[in-house]
Amino acid sequence: MHIEKFVHSSNRKQNRDLFSLIGEFCACDATRNALGGTISSRPGQVWYVAVKEQTVYAFGSIRVRGTKGLLRHLYSPVDDDVLRETVLHHCVEHARRNHVRSVWLTDYLTLEGRYAPLGFVPYGNPRGRFIQYVLYLEALYGN
Repeated sequence: MHIEKFVHSSNRKQNRDLFSLIGEFCACDATRNALGGTISSRPGQVWYVAVKEQTVYAFGSIRVRGTKGLLRHLYSPVDDDVLRETVLHHCVEHARRNHVRSVWLTDYLTLEGRYAPLGFVPYGNPRGRFIQYVLYLEALYGN
């Protein structure tokens, strides 16, 4: 098992490797139900995929906007918490390397226990079944 990194390109041909791995999940009702929405990606978005012999075990992506990282689509089709957390750590490390001060994600209210041990805290008011979680990284860079 290894983690592959992909950067969504504006050149469609360069995205073939990424979407050949996660494409089936983009169109899958089970994935949409688990994530609470559809999978999307934009050029510049960085993806980490836990894969072994073309089988995907977990994936997630992050968009960096200035000093804010937006974690998106953290998912494990085999429901492996360790691999999901490993992908999450890769996304956070990408954010750190890019001098991001906070990493944001939106997920189910019921998953606070998944994110709290990693330093994420709920932010704002719930929106239906979802809430934003934030991990503040600015302490690493000083004020």
